[in-house]
Amino acid sequence: TDESYLPPDKKIWASWNYRRERGEEGSEPLSVTYHMNRLQGLNCQKEYCVTLNPRREIAREHVIRGMTYMHPMYTTESVATQPKILEYNGTNSTFFCGSYLGWGFHEDAIRSSMSVVARLTGGAAREYLQSQPHGSRISGVKCQYGATGAI
Repeated sequence: TDESYLPPDKKIWASWNYRRERGEEGSEPLSVTYHMNRLQGLNCQKEYCVTLNPRREIAREHVIRGMTYMHPMYTTESVATQPKILEYNGTNSTFFCGSYLGWGFHEDAIRSSMSVVARLTGGAAREYLQSQPHGSRISGVKCQYGATGAI
């Protein structure tokens, strides 16, 4: 709930706010604060914030929960590998999808999973999903899951 990582002027608060302290080199990680009230449409008096890479300690009374997150690190080589991974889709009834086949965002996971669903439904994925009640799951498809290290 520490608002000090948000800009001083509330009029310029955004869903995602970054901060670089004076004197930091360009290679230092930025501090990013998600303004959860804005992101989640919360209509309440208290401001909820999620701050990644805080450059100074957040006062205990403002911390609801501390967590450690891991995110993929994308390189030119890893991005070049993404199309190669997709070449394996369908081999031995195995398909790959996930946010790692994009830039790590939820939308990338949805985009890649829709591609797999389109292959499994003969291209009718969008029509099938739009015909289902909100929140329903695809049924009647047997799936097996696996994980690999590196390809």
